[in-house]
Amino acid sequence: MKSIYLSIALAVTIKLLAIALGIMGSIPLWVIVGIGDDGATLVALGVIAALLSRQ
Repeated sequence: MKSIYLSIALAVTIKLLAIALGIMGSIPLWVIVGIGDDGATLVALGVIAALLSRQ
């Protein structure tokens, strides 16, 4: 259960960081979408796959 919360917290942190950088104009929109949405989803899926492989 702790790993699930860690995965969610990591995904939210990545999204918030991407949004903050986008608002400041440091990164373009396509990078925000790539990192913020797809990257966070891949991190969460990686954690879930690791959890399932340990069972």
